[in-house]
Amino acid sequence: MITFWLSTSTAAQSDSSQTEEEVMRVLDTYISSFSVSDPEAHTATYRFPHFRLAQGKMSSWKTREDAINAHK
Repeated sequence: MITFWLSTSTAAQSDSSQTEEEVMRVLDTYISSFSVSDPEAHTATYRFPHFRLAQGKMSSWKTREDAINAHK
């Protein structure tokens, strides 16, 4: 019973670390692509449909192509 708990706990920590690394990669891409005005890389970090509230205006894009065109 204890062995099972330890192996399950270790696997959960490994999954958590992997998830955190993936999240940080997406966040790094999001920030760096925004900084260099790269709509193709920036929109690769979005989920679609995507909604954005900026300057008091709500925007929505159904596809990545819609978002890229709006950023140009």
